[in-house]
Amino acid sequence: MKRFIFTLTLLSAILCTNAFSQRTNKVEILYEIATTYEEFGNNKKKALKYYSQYINQTDDIGGERYEYAKSRILHIKEKIHLEK
Repeated sequence: MKRFIFTLTLLSAILCTNAFSQRTNKVEILYEIATTYEEFGNNKKKALKYYSQYINQTDDIGGERYEYAKSRILHIKEKIHLEK
């Protein structure tokens, strides 16, 4: 859990820096946040939220990250449904 909080804090700090916004597509951060929630935070609903935002905002339709995000969305939705 400490590693998860550290990772999210680090991502937040990166988003706030001017250098980051000049070099990196902010949409990619949505993907990173989603994978962080899923891997370290065990928070399926938040991961789903960020994967969905990434899918809706990326220009890389059909790319590796896009396809991975789509597969994770389906997997997470199935898991959430089965837990009800």
